[in-house]
Amino acid sequence: MKINPIKTKLNQLCYRLKVAWKIIVNPNLHWVFISLTNEEFLNYLKNDDIDISFSYHKLQEYNAWDIIKKVAECKDDVDMILGKAQFQAEAEEHYKSKNK
Repeated sequence: MKINPIKTKLNQLCYRLKVAWKIIVNPNLHWVFISLTNEEFLNYLKNDDIDISFSYHKLQEYNAWDIIKKVAECKDDVDMILGKAQFQAEAEEHYKSKNK
């Protein structure tokens, strides 16, 4: 499957607009937003230490960290292994298509 860069950018824009819209029209939402730079993401992929930057709204910092922890715990090991395998396969295909 060849990755279409225009479609990828449009999907990213659509996702960002959908999240922004949810935040704007639902003022009573509690939310946590995690952001990583490209460098931090590469460090994550190499299993190096990363500095996680996150924002939260209508939550105390402890609650935001606890939510992140609970989300991580809700995935079982099999789902994580399958997700990692799919990610690696897509990354390899993307790398091959970029270097042709």
